[in-house]
Amino acid sequence: MSTGKPPTIQLLEVPLDRALGKLLRVEICRKVTGVVIGLVESSLVVAVADASDPAIYDLIELATEHRYKAQLVTAEPAHILLALEYVFNVPEARQGEPWIQWVKTKRMQSETLSRVGADLTGETVVLADQIIKEAIAVEASDIHLEMFHDHLCVRYRQDGLLRVVNEIRDVDLAHSLLKRLKVMANMDIVQDHVTQGGRISVELAGRGYDLRASIVPVPAGESLVMRILNKGAFKITLDTLGFSQEQMSAYKSFIERPHGLILTSG
Repeated sequence: MSTGKPPTIQLLEVPLDRALGKLLRVEICRKVTGVVIGLVESSLVVAVADASDPAIYDLIELATEHRYKAQLVTAEPAHILLALEYVFNVPEARQGEPWIQWVKTKRMQSETLSRVGADLTGETVVLADQIIKEAIAVEASDIHLEMFHDHLCVRYRQDGLLRVVNEIRDVDLAHSLLKRLKVMANMDIVQDHVTQGGRISVELAGRGYDLRASIVPVPAGESLVMRILNKGAFKITLDTLGFSQEQMSAYKSFIERPHGLILTSG
């Protein structure tokens, strides 16, 4: 048993590891309101809500069949419950998501998404809002909804890489979700065999975002891509592009011509 008062930590800033977290069974974690955050030699570092109960040390040692002793720190109970959800209950498609990033998505879920048809309710509406809020929270540049015969694959593009975050196995719900997003983007929901484009404007946490939506027919129905643009993120003007005076003069003369110009960008 440890002596002295255990230190207090800010659990939301600790990089949790799911494999370490599962060194202690979920039922024991819930019983002591704690989560494993580290391993130091033969001691499990466990963040608990209340370290004043000396029985916790013995319980953890018995639960691990005496392979580990307990080294306790204290943390906010609400943060511990959030950490247990992350360790034990996150869907398989999101197993690779870092703890810090996952916390951002959970925080954003409490925010209200101002949108078209904000008075509507229902599973499809909630799911559409959740996908948009999560993508914004993790600073994704694009949302991809890819329809297959038996599921809808939800992926976010982050730092140029597409990452699977969910697989919706209820095909009826998946089709309803796509129709909901088409309504939000002012697309024709009757047409489901043509390519369409649209735009969704939302406000979240005091910031405005534009989602440029494009839907295409696929063998299993329709697939949708949404590019996320932060309305307040772009404050670049021609004068800040770094052109020389000669280059700026040439550039302005080109864009003033009636046929415009071709931009090549990387």
